[in-house]
Amino acid sequence: MRKQIALFVMLLAALSPSWCATRLSDLAADLHRYTILVIEVNRRSACSALASECKVHISGRVVRVLNDAAHKGGLTGEFEADIVQERPMGLGHLLPWSRIELSAGSQYVVHSLAIGLVEMVQHPDVVAAVPSDQDYVGDLEFILSSAGLTVADQVSGAAQLISTSPVPRSPQLVPYLIALMMAGSSGDRARLAGAIEACSRTAFSEWAKNGLLWGVWDWLRGEKDPEDCVVHLLVTVTARYLGDAPDTLPVNVPDLRLPIARYDVPWILASERAKAMLRTELGPALAGRVRENALRLADDFRFTAVERGGMKELADLVGRPAQ
Repeated sequence: MRKQIALFVMLLAALSPSWCATRLSDLAADLHRYTILVIEVNRRSACSALASECKVHISGRVVRVLNDAAHKGGLTGEFEADIVQERPMGLGHLLPWSRIELSAGSQYVVHSLAIGLVEMVQHPDVVAAVPSDQDYVGDLEFILSSAGLTVADQVSGAAQLISTSPVPRSPQLVPYLIALMMAGSSGDRARLAGAIEACSRTAFSEWAKNGLLWGVWDWLRGEKDPEDCVVHLLVTVTARYLGDAPDTLPVNVPDLRLPIARYDVPWILASERAKAMLRTELGPALAGRVRENALRLADDFRFTAVERGGMKELADLVGRPAQ
């Protein structure tokens, strides 16, 4: 189970070179310094199953140019390149292409500081497969195109994006949303937090939900007197995601109970405001599901004694009538 947390951190690192940026300007600048391409692989050579390192010859085409950092153009069209893949041995550092499963007809996003199309493909700084169940490319494009707007306009655009999205948003969007709330006025914060709350079940992929649980907690733990709208956001998404959490999960789907038990619940239990919101603002049906799942986790020895104790306290808190 602990390996899932490490996998989550690794995935975010692969998807977003700017995850750790806390300021909105830093996040945008970090993305804009890369040339970012969407490529499609048409053919690939075979790789020995026994080799610890393999050179793979690929051919393909550039589908879209999301950002041309060098402003030199000439990035569209077809290419042939040799890439190197190392066989993963644990969670250590590997070359960017190493953890990518290459297949003909699939698309990949390449972030590179290199000059020249072939060099960008062969020696990227970050590579991520384009997922079919979330709009990773659209999120990148939105962040890049929003950089020149005022914070208020970016908040309006982000609220509309998550409120009207036909496809779940990716983990790439989460640090941007949090940085945007941090940079905005109290009104901006309340508006965007409210939009995230309203769509928290449907607007985000499972990995984005995982990132939201971690990211909001990480922001709040550094605030001495956080605003009510942000505390309410953490309480709401924690309750919804815990209440909706299934017992069994498909492969490569994050278990949202992990960040909830390790990070979010301890913070909520340490905050009188958060506990009051939890007692008074959950509907009966959601409160019942939260209590049921919390009690189940309190008896689950895959979690630590501290985490189980937190879940028992949470169940008691949710089950206690409002004063």
